[in-house]
Amino acid sequence: MYDRLGFIVAVVSCYLVQASLCNRDLFPEGVQLGYRWRATTHVGTVFPSEHLTNYSIEAYFLVQNDQNFTNFQIKEFKTSENQQEYPWITLPFRCVYRDGEVQKFESESGDVAGSLNIKRALATMFQLKLDSLRRPSFASQETGVYGKCNVQYLVTKENNNTSVKKIINFSACNNKLGQQWSNTPPFTCPSSYQDGSMSHSVRTYILDDINVIRYLNIIGTVEFQPFQALAESHHIFVNQTFELDHIFPIGEPITLVSKLDDSIEYDFEHYEDPTMGFKPSNKSLLLSEILDTLGQLTESLSWEIGTTNLDNQTEFRALELMWWLDISDWMTLYDTIKIGTSYSQETIQHFFWDLVPQVGSASSVEFIRELINSQKITSFLATGLLITFPYHVRYPNEKLLKESEILLYLDRDLENEVRKVAILSFASLIHKTCGKGMCSDDTQNKYIKLFLDKFIESTSHSRQMLFIEAFSNMKINNILDFLQPIITDHNRSRHIRLVAIWAAKSATTAHPDKVAEVFWPILTNHSEPLEIRTSALNMLMMSQPTVSRFLTLYWFMQAEPSQQIYNFYYTTINSMANSKYPCYDKYSKIAAQIVRFVQHKWHHWATGNYLLDYEDPMRGYGGIVQTILMANQRTGFPSVLQLTAEQHSFGTSSEFQIHIKAEGLADSLKKELFNTMVKPSGETTDSFKHLHDVLEKAKFAIREDENLHFETIIKINEQTIYCHHLNRTTFKSF
Repeated sequence: MYDRLGFIVAVVSCYLVQASLCNRDLFPEGVQLGYRWRATTHVGTVFPSEHLTNYSIEAYFLVQNDQNFTNFQIKEFKTSENQQEYPWITLPFRCVYRDGEVQKFESESGDVAGSLNIKRALATMFQLKLDSLRRPSFASQETGVYGKCNVQYLVTKENNNTSVKKIINFSACNNKLGQQWSNTPPFTCPSSYQDGSMSHSVRTYILDDINVIRYLNIIGTVEFQPFQALAESHHIFVNQTFELDHIFPIGEPITLVSKLDDSIEYDFEHYEDPTMGFKPSNKSLLLSEILDTLGQLTESLSWEIGTTNLDNQTEFRALELMWWLDISDWMTLYDTIKIGTSYSQETIQHFFWDLVPQVGSASSVEFIRELINSQKITSFLATGLLITFPYHVRYPNEKLLKESEILLYLDRDLENEVRKVAILSFASLIHKTCGKGMCSDDTQNKYIKLFLDKFIESTSHSRQMLFIEAFSNMKINNILDFLQPIITDHNRSRHIRLVAIWAAKSATTAHPDKVAEVFWPILTNHSEPLEIRTSALNMLMMSQPTVSRFLTLYWFMQAEPSQQIYNFYYTTINSMANSKYPCYDKYSKIAAQIVRFVQHKWHHWATGNYLLDYEDPMRGYGGIVQTILMANQRTGFPSVLQLTAEQHSFGTSSEFQIHIKAEGLADSLKKELFNTMVKPSGETTDSFKHLHDVLEKAKFAIREDENLHFETIIKINEQTIYCHHLNRTTFKSF
């Protein structure tokens, strides 16, 4: 007893003597400190109703400071959940503190990601700038688990103790706080949208007269309040306390057997497996729970929903459970679900097929590929799965991309529409992977060459359109460089040139100089087809929202002889001048300056650009419907329709686009009608024969029928999901 007391007195004396001569360490050297650690986590909602789940841990750990290294080892670790022991949690780790910050972090080579994240947090929670505590208040920057953060210190003295309050705004740290995932792209245009998420920590340290941390309380919160904090309030609340249990001489030194240098910042690679390798092992129980959840979804259709059950999470629970299925489990679940023809069983099947492409795991993608390749499902189901799954893939990588190449080479026994959708789906997966930097340049270039070669080899408009749209789905940065030869080639069909222009729309604002280089010559060439010149005008207007570009177009349009093209320009300026759509903010301001000078010369409605939009700045959401019409030079009626409907909220955007081009459709329908009036033998009915004789006697000049050309392209979130073309031959068998 007296030896221990003497040892502590010696340590205290050392600090009192040397306090003004050396930089203080966070922990006394040559002694062992034991801390009790208690933490409670609350997750739930506060408004409009309170919903709460709890999780807690209790732990005990030792700290030894020796030769500039602070060594930690967790000795006890218990949680509120009944679960297996995790031996890696007791593996020691060590770090070097300099000026109260972790400068070096070392761990055992056999430690795992989840354990290391806990230990990183533990080390950074003790960061404290002791040399600056003479000031009552100061601000600094510290590097912790979320990168470099702004920190505010408040210091008060109470008797011989020092109380330090440390406030950290995690939302302003330079490393990500967590994973933000959505199956829709972010809305990047400037708007009134507020993120809605906020995270901070308040830490209270109690230090004794020799600046040993006796007590530490940490309160951390993560809050999410959507719709500009006007909707429900979600929160994660963490309350942690550390109490000094004892200070003893070092008995058994904490040592690392196989040291590994590591970063103090969190490792977020565990998102794909939040269980840290402890996946559900009882697959029979897992499959049973999934079936039970699907049954609950079926029963929920008969619920009378009032103000309750609006936050039902059953569907999300089903998706969460399906995440853990391997390909063999998927097949077992499929074999179970497909049995039965009762109403409830068929409803379960519908829910199953709706959820499968939304799971987003590698095994679910493999399951979809297997079903389609083996032709186990109908063409309708196959098309739905192919259209949906690329939007929901959570962790795209080159391995998954390589395995999915089979979608490019499906058996010809499959319907042609399924094979076309599969190619478009794979192209979207390329963008999902390579757009996030998850594939090499060589891989991306391989697919660029593949689609362009397929386009060159194709002789039909249908195939050429398919591979242009697949190439467009890749969303490469310099897409216009590749499509320029097609757009400017006068020997090519005007139909495929228009498809290429629409496919290049993603390059409008990113490469305005390239847009001007390609489309100014087209606009100034009056021999170009009407729809090509109109599209060129649209690309030039949208590529550069500057006064200079708009004035240049204004003076050019004063001498424009085409009434249709002028009306497109007129309707664009008038629509944009009154637009509230955030993405058109710059265009709107410029258009408003010149709109009074743009005269309404003619009333040709068949070519125009019409916008209808709304924006709610209070709640941060809005939308737009845009209709582009282009007239047929021969008939004067619209032959091209481009309809765009966009909705943005929660910082994400959902967009639907359809492109329809119809020429000669009326003539083809008349021919079909004529054929129905002719007897199978080729003889006409008496009434029709009489009409035919009258027309012949009148000797009217009969105009040749317009060639049938009907094409449809459908996009969701700027990714083509479907395209189809009909000519006179294919129309008869459609």
